[in-house]
Amino acid sequence: MGQFLTVLGGGYRFAHSMMWSHGVEALRQVFAVDWLPLASSTLTRFWNKINSQALVERLADSSRLLAKDFIAWEGIWEDNFNLDSTVLTRYGQQQGAEKGYNPKKPGRPSHHPLLALLGSGYVVDVWNRSGNCHSGQGAVDFFQQTTMALGSSFRVKRVLADTSFYASDFTDYLQDHGYRYIIAVPLWPILQKQILSIQEWQKIAEGIEVAEFEFGHSDSKWRRSLRYVVVRQETTVRPNASPTSTVGVVNSFIISKNSFKSSLHFRVFC
Repeated sequence: MGQFLTVLGGGYRFAHSMMWSHGVEALRQVFAVDWLPLASSTLTRFWNKINSQALVERLADSSRLLAKDFIAWEGIWEDNFNLDSTVLTRYGQQQGAEKGYNPKKPGRPSHHPLLALLGSGYVVDVWNRSGNCHSGQGAVDFFQQTTMALGSSFRVKRVLADTSFYASDFTDYLQDHGYRYIIAVPLWPILQKQILSIQEWQKIAEGIEVAEFEFGHSDSKWRRSLRYVVVRQETTVRPNASPTSTVGVVNSFIISKNSFKSSLHFRVFC
């Protein structure tokens, strides 16, 4: 009650509990309480007794359970599984806030949460991480936890992710467990050479062509060859394909384990 009255009176620090102490007798009668704290240390001692980590874990479990109930109420038993990350700029001294990739506020501490979303729009899981984490860090564990929380009655139609999740451990896990997936691929020089060697392109619309090839990295951590699908757009026909491009062709590059044709990947992902 003491903290509630502090917030109600416009306070935002424990020390602001003194803002209402001059009317403590009236407040006791209004709220029918026998005792109210008169010092901020009373509140801080109370909160210091609480195991914050245990509460965070309990809140996370409850949130995942609530998400599972929501999609069950909506009758969603299968859907696309989207992985993404975002950057939250922090000010002051907050636990876990570190300097990392921050396009809007370079150099400022941030958190870098990992998000799991369904194609229907529901956010089904979130991991908060320090700002110096790579976007795809912990993707396998995060995916395992989320799919386990969704339950065996829910089927993942396909996994969609951006270039941050192009990693051998993640693609190996998806392959080993039979998941279909579409993941964007960074245009590394070794992969650009493969694209330049493509001779046959399939036109699917004016200014849009697709092609595919199979490629295996020489690095031993990449255990298998993967199917790569390239979407090529001509900027003279489609000027909005890449606003910053100064060349005549823009490539969108993905790897895929799907049974449908290359032309359909453009409609699903690009």
